[in-house]
Amino acid sequence: HGANTTFLLGLLVLLSWLVVRAHLQLHLHTDDIEMGSVQFINTPHRSQFMHMAISLVFELRLNRPLIKDPSRVSNLCSLGCSADDPTVARTMEDRRAVLGCFVLSSMYVSLFTMGHNVNLFCLRVSLYFAKIDALRWSPYMDDCLQVIAGNGNAEDDLLAHQVQLQLIGERV
Repeated sequence: HGANTTFLLGLLVLLSWLVVRAHLQLHLHTDDIEMGSVQFINTPHRSQFMHMAISLVFELRLNRPLIKDPSRVSNLCSLGCSADDPTVARTMEDRRAVLGCFVLSSMYVSLFTMGHNVNLFCLRVSLYFAKIDALRWSPYMDDCLQVIAGNGNAEDDLLAHQVQLQLIGERV
């Protein structure tokens, strides 16, 4: 579980770099940023990386609460399904990872679908055919947001505010 979470966090760092760089280049029309990241984000890799991050969230079951009832765990195991270890608790890293994946996937989709710049047409068409959907918000993610927002860490407060802004943006 730990190695996969570390891989997910590394993937989220790469995706955040790609999304922010593409946003700066496409919406702010800055010429002082090298074009490599836009060319890279407009290749099949961009959707593969986003899908990989979302898949890891599901594989690690970070988008739902852990099963705490030992009888439910044994029932699942008897059916041959993987189940959560009832002795393991969610870490702050797990919560940050699922919230970060939500924000990035939501930003990624909105970056190429909400712009009014004609130069974005090819990127929007490419995104449409890549069929990328943002990670869906769940009630468990609300719990993660509350834990992150209430722990008194300044960086976590920033993440919580970013998540809240993204949720407002999705409603609009």
